[in-house]
Amino acid sequence: MVAARRLFLSLCVVIALGASPALAGGSGNPVRITAATNLALRQTPSANANVVAYLPLGTEVTEVGPLGLDKTWLHVKLTDNREGWLLATLTRLVEPSRRTATVEAIMVDRLGRRGDGPPACIEVVDFIERESATVSDPQTAARFDLYRLRAVSTVLAAIRLNLGKRDPYMSWLDRHKSLVAYDEPGGRWLLSNAAVWQIHDQHPDSAAADEIAWLAVTNGLPGECQGSLVCYVDTLNKLDGEYLRRHPTGRHADETAARIKDAADQIGTGIKTHSVYVFDKTRDCTGLTRSVDALAASISAAACGNRGEVLQSLAGIKSACK
Repeated sequence: MVAARRLFLSLCVVIALGASPALAGGSGNPVRITAATNLALRQTPSANANVVAYLPLGTEVTEVGPLGLDKTWLHVKLTDNREGWLLATLTRLVEPSRRTATVEAIMVDRLGRRGDGPPACIEVVDFIERESATVSDPQTAARFDLYRLRAVSTVLAAIRLNLGKRDPYMSWLDRHKSLVAYDEPGGRWLLSNAAVWQIHDQHPDSAAADEIAWLAVTNGLPGECQGSLVCYVDTLNKLDGEYLRRHPTGRHADETAARIKDAADQIGTGIKTHSVYVFDKTRDCTGLTRSVDALAASISAAACGNRGEVLQSLAGIKSACK
């Protein structure tokens, strides 16, 4: 009787120890998520084995092999009951209480990569968009939107020349047309500046808003000024000036002020040395003055250390109207 009781208690301890937070609901087996794009699920634990399927980034699988071992390969099952083997290093363990943190770590890791082709970049966007749809926390939602914008920008940079005129890229661009603008002179796609600001305004109180605003600046605008002095200054106002108006105490305030000063100094030098600018005093002074004054107001309200120097450089642009 005593022996039976001890056996019962031992079994209870084993069961309790096995009830890890990483275990899936009723299956009792750990859940993993793929952390690589187009990951090969193989029939046997070998790099030379036949491929059962190629799994997109962020695919959840359940371990079905021996548990608790330090192993190179994992025997896993898909939701459609297909089984195969994955390299353990290309997956992440999913603990229910830390799922969002695990997913976010994968996003950050993938966005930090360089040199991926368009298909891999598109998988990252798809992954972020799927996960964004499940998020309810406002701060997390803002960060995921920032990651989404960065991921879309990476895809656009990878789609060069005529790739966007054929599928699957043409269809992908069409699905994301609200986020995309075509730069005709540069023959490239880039994020729509208006779309970035629209997403920024959905998260005005988030910690990520500053970085979304900075992305709007560094992303730039489509088109060329073709020597137009008013266009150069207006573009500077729409990008750097807008950042300072939205985030006068932002993390990039000093950097933005320095960018404005450098651009203003370059323009001012061009005016003094009579470099080629398309400018008509009678027609263009009103627009030029408006943009310079808007930039000056954004600098005056911002928390930047070189305010006086920037304002002096901006004043030099107005010499074109004297």
